[in-house]
Amino acid sequence: MDSDQGAAFALCLHGAPCLQTSQGVVRLERKDAGMLAYLAMEHSATRARLAALFWPDTDADKARRNLRQRLLRLRRLIDLPLIDGDQVLSIHSNLQILKAGSSGDGEAHILLGAFQYEDLSEFQAWLDRVRIQQGMQAQQSIKQRMQQAESAMLLDEAIVAANQLLAIDAVDEDGYRCLIKCHYLKGDRGAALDAYRLCQVTLAKELGVAPSEETEFLRKQLQQKVVSPTVPAALPVTVLRPPQLVGRGTEWQWLLTQWQCGRIAFVHGQAGIGKSRLVHEFTNHQSAGVVAVEGRAGDAAIPYLFLSRFVRALLPLMTAPLTEGERVALSGLLSELAQPGRVAQDQDRAALIHTIEGILLGLAGQQISGLLLDDLHYADQASIEVLSALLPTTLPVRLPWLMAFREECAPAHLQRMLDDCLHAGWAASLQLGPLTLDQTTRLVESLVLPGLDLSSLMAALQQRSSGNPVILLEIVKALYQQYGGSGKLPVALPIPDNVKAIFRLRLSNLSNQAMSLARCAAVAGQSFTTELAQAVLGISLLDLISPWHELEQAQILENRAMVHESLADAILADIPDTLLQLLHYEIASFLELQCETPKHLLVGHWQKAGRADRALPLMMAEADAANQSGRCLEEISWLEQMLPLLVEAGETGAFKLRYRLFWRYRLAKPLHLLADQVSALAELAEGEPELTWLAIAQTELALVEGDVERARLRADTALSTAHQLNDHSLIFEATKALARVLQQQECYDLALQEVDKVQSRLPITDQALGIDTALHYAMALLDADRFTESLLYTQHAQRMAAAQAMHSTSLQLSLVAGHAEFAMGDVSKALAHFRQADTLHSTHMVAPNIWQGHFSTYANILRQAGHYQQALAILELARTRTMAQNADLQALDCYALAQLYWQLGQPAKAKPLLEEARRLSGKSAYVEAQGLILQARLNMALSNQAKEDLLLRALTMLPDSGRRNLRIMALLALSEIPHRTDTYEDARQAHKIAQQHDLWGWQAASLAIMAREALKLQRREEATMHALSAVALLLNYVPGDIYPITIWREVYEVLQSQAYQAASDTALEYASRWLARVAACDVPLEYQDSFFHRNPDNKLFLHLARFRQAPTEMH
Repeated sequence: MDSDQGAAFALCLHGAPCLQTSQGVVRLERKDAGMLAYLAMEHSATRARLAALFWPDTDADKARRNLRQRLLRLRRLIDLPLIDGDQVLSIHSNLQILKAGSSGDGEAHILLGAFQYEDLSEFQAWLDRVRIQQGMQAQQSIKQRMQQAESAMLLDEAIVAANQLLAIDAVDEDGYRCLIKCHYLKGDRGAALDAYRLCQVTLAKELGVAPSEETEFLRKQLQQKVVSPTVPAALPVTVLRPPQLVGRGTEWQWLLTQWQCGRIAFVHGQAGIGKSRLVHEFTNHQSAGVVAVEGRAGDAAIPYLFLSRFVRALLPLMTAPLTEGERVALSGLLSELAQPGRVAQDQDRAALIHTIEGILLGLAGQQISGLLLDDLHYADQASIEVLSALLPTTLPVRLPWLMAFREECAPAHLQRMLDDCLHAGWAASLQLGPLTLDQTTRLVESLVLPGLDLSSLMAALQQRSSGNPVILLEIVKALYQQYGGSGKLPVALPIPDNVKAIFRLRLSNLSNQAMSLARCAAVAGQSFTTELAQAVLGISLLDLISPWHELEQAQILENRAMVHESLADAILADIPDTLLQLLHYEIASFLELQCETPKHLLVGHWQKAGRADRALPLMMAEADAANQSGRCLEEISWLEQMLPLLVEAGETGAFKLRYRLFWRYRLAKPLHLLADQVSALAELAEGEPELTWLAIAQTELALVEGDVERARLRADTALSTAHQLNDHSLIFEATKALARVLQQQECYDLALQEVDKVQSRLPITDQALGIDTALHYAMALLDADRFTESLLYTQHAQRMAAAQAMHSTSLQLSLVAGHAEFAMGDVSKALAHFRQADTLHSTHMVAPNIWQGHFSTYANILRQAGHYQQALAILELARTRTMAQNADLQALDCYALAQLYWQLGQPAKAKPLLEEARRLSGKSAYVEAQGLILQARLNMALSNQAKEDLLLRALTMLPDSGRRNLRIMALLALSEIPHRTDTYEDARQAHKIAQQHDLWGWQAASLAIMAREALKLQRREEATMHALSAVALLLNYVPGDIYPITIWREVYEVLQSQAYQAASDTALEYASRWLARVAACDVPLEYQDSFFHRNPDNKLFLHLARFRQAPTEMH
């Protein structure tokens, strides 16, 4: 309310508070003044609120009595109504509130300046906040008055306003620049220089900085006697958004080609290079129905945040309502779809992917013509993984995707999606480069800048901006604000090499309120919100409107973030380090109270505040959570951030953390990095326990490097020391290390004995049996060919791992179970386990090193199940992976691919692969033996030449325990050699081994060979019995490395010769249907002819099936 000279009485709250009446001035007591000030500023308050503010240490009833007596005495003071209301009080409508300074007091501009309220802490906090707000408003009002007077050439008024501004804020350079200009234009050049020197001294004393470039520019103008009284020119709209898309014609044509082909297109480049402008302008020129979704800063911290934005953009386009199943699948993603009262469940990723896939395919070509995903580098990992699964599903309907991201900020999961799409041939990528000198010239000319000719500066502009359009435009903006309309140009660009200085020029034109908000946004970064700004700046939401709008108009703030990182850097560079730490502390303290603050942001602020003690517990909690859910790479990132903080803070536990990091590297990082981790462990190790843990790590490193002897030495040392220390956890880990060494030395039974020493204390029914213990024992049993027992322990551990969502352990357990089932011959169960592991890997990226080490086994399982196309893709991917594989893994990949080509009727492609594997050095004995067996079988298949020497040599290389499937395969291969006298005995010996170890698939294969050989020996009843037993097994089991149709052929021929028509028909029907199913969908098109006509077993069954007049089944 403004002052009114005709008012009967008025209230002055600034300086020494008083009431002005017709009889005179009445001074107000401290609490009376405080209550009137609170009601005047807040407009109203309840009695309870006032009582709590001014009598905080008194009980509620007594406080209300005190308030009632105070109000009564205040009314009697002047016998005039000051306060209205009963329960809710307000200032009387006739009471006039005087503006600041109206009383003529020396402290007239400070609210309640004569009083302090330290005893009333809550009221004092409120008063401080209001004083700051009023001070900023007064400062802004004076600055506006000063600028208006300067523009109108009212020089004396401008000088008065400038001095008032500097009296409030002695370091405000706007005031000094006004004084410099006005004194000079009045002809007092000396006073102008004095104003500059005062500015220089004050800034150096108060802030330790020199005057800004704009002030220095004024000083130079003083020396040249040319000072402009005008304010910086307003920016033309063409500078804010150039009217033409310059220099992107080739890129536009490339995008058009990809779009018309319905392909996936990736556009990437550095910040400011023009990705968003290009892709948005391109999609705007396409047919209607392009769905555009943009990533935002902070998305990465919240799983599925980007995906939820994507789905929300699709749902309004649907013509039919969501089904109940779709609503349930999406309810975990979109809270508005959840049913009231239902507790949200963990996201079912498979159902979610299936639902979104259905929505996309339903909209493709009708409601939507393409998809644009911009700023994808901000997207969270979970969203990217779902998008990776969705991309191939839209290829058949030719729905184009256009995705743009900042390459220097691209996270690993986004890069992985790009690599996978490019490798699969689904996508193409375009790196957007800088503008050339000619393109820079055309862009600047398109801006049409009145009064500013930059043609002579094109080369300098190109050099300064490095062809980056955003930086180029920022330079042009600064030049226009400095020189627009002057008709002059600088000899050199008025900016330093560092582009941050460009932004400082723009920032200098901001009001103090806007600059304070900009500083808050720069320090807060991704944490910036309106609530945080209110808390840090101590202002209300309404008071944020003006500075917020000013920053948006100046293109400094956009979508609650700084428009360019260099802007934030320029602002931060001007904040002293001590104050910067305090600001981060204040921001972190605020964020800690917010329930939904991403932990990585909170950790960052605590670190920048110099409070490692507050950051470390949060980081450890995040690392543990990542470990629990199997996000191995994320866990590594947290651990690596923690290590230097631990050392800096002098905390204990650095060795334990480094040891944990070593094993995470073993699971997920390139193996050549392990040596550095072990060296770092050695520097930290102190005392016998830590030296023992170090020996365990050194054992693993030696195994990775292939030095088995050194590994055995370190494992023996670790186990011996662990027993001396009587540390059970050390004993268990050292035993595991020794078992791995013994397995590498192919002493599988001995390895199992070592594990049994520890394991015997924990029977499988004991609840104390840990998941890790069960996993390790299952692996030892697997290597010792005790598959049934291995599965028992695996199933026990899987139940516990599933209950605790331990994805990394679940992946390893699935691999162990898959290996066991495959060895026993149950290919369908083995495939289910491996597909579960594949899902865990693709959705959580857990233990990539372990997963990649099982590619060949996965491919073998797929091959034996008839999924040739998928097996071929996996093996080709395995051979192109950058992971440093040892000779064994490379050889196994070659073997698996060779057998795949062999079964597809391409022996010419198989032979070079076996030769490539043979040349590899450093292979273990069992891998070498497997190569000899495959070589012998291939030679017999191609030339029918006996290779008995290769098979006998392989048998001598195989261990007495473990790898029994290879011994069986060698014995069965020996039985294939023509004119060999003891072929039946070889097959019988193979069957005995298979029977002893529950190798059902190999039992079927050996029984088929025994049936064939018994028939040759005229033991017909025995041959029939073996053949029928083989049929019974083959209905459910398949041998690991022998083509199942080959076994069916052996069985069919024996039964047919014995006139067992029903059984032989069963064999023919089963084999024919298997071939028909495989040929229809699982054999690559280019190999279908050779699969049927160059594979002799397939050719036979094809002929028999046609002979039996069943062509429909074959097609």
